[in-house]
Amino acid sequence: RSFPVPPSPPLCHTAMSYNGIGLNTVRGSGTNGYVQKNLSHVPQRRSARDDTRPWAKAAPLAPREPSAEIIEHQRKREVEVQLAELRDSLEDAGVPDAEVERRVGEKRVVLMKRLEERDASARPARAPKDLSLRDETHKAAAAKQAEDVHMRAALGIAATHVVGAAFDRDLQEQKKRERQEKREAEARVLAEKQREAERAVARAAKEEERRRRREEKEAKRDERRRRREERRRNRRRD
Repeated sequence: RSFPVPPSPPLCHTAMSYNGIGLNTVRGSGTNGYVQKNLSHVPQRRSARDDTRPWAKAAPLAPREPSAEIIEHQRKREVEVQLAELRDSLEDAGVPDAEVERRVGEKRVVLMKRLEERDASARPARAPKDLSLRDETHKAAAAKQAEDVHMRAALGIAATHVVGAAFDRDLQEQKKRERQEKREAEARVLAEKQREAERAVARAAKEEERRRRREEKEAKRDERRRRREERRRNRRRD
């Protein structure tokens, strides 16, 4: 039994258009002629930030500060472990107790001095790459803190920088106004200095002009006095 084949729907010349916007035909467009959803579009309800939520402006978690006491304890523990190994080896070798104590004391002085020199001269370890610091939380925190200081110095980040402050719009607007006010104040100070310098130059020019006129008057007065003296001498001769 055969079934009739339904006729194919006519091609729509406005398949690539939506609300009158788009292509009138699919020829040369390289597409199948159907309007598809833009999967890369982010709707406004998802892209907009809701700053009214209580956790939106929550302060970021502060990094864990390393404990200097625990780090110092761990360093001394490493020294004591080496000394205990040395003591066990000497006792197994049959060395007298007095000699064992003397050697252990000398070794302790050498190890402590070497440890101080290493801490004073060596650069701090890099926490993310140093495998020996993974099991030592406080040493890793101290190394990370030192690395952050070097990184801030390299990037020119102030020590007062707060993590996440760049996304606070109100804070950025306030900083922008403060920078603008600072620039305007500096411009006013610079303009005042320039005006003061111009006034100083004008005063110097006026003073120079007065001095020149004074010298000219003195020269004219001396010339008149010389002429009077010359006329007097001529009268006496006559």
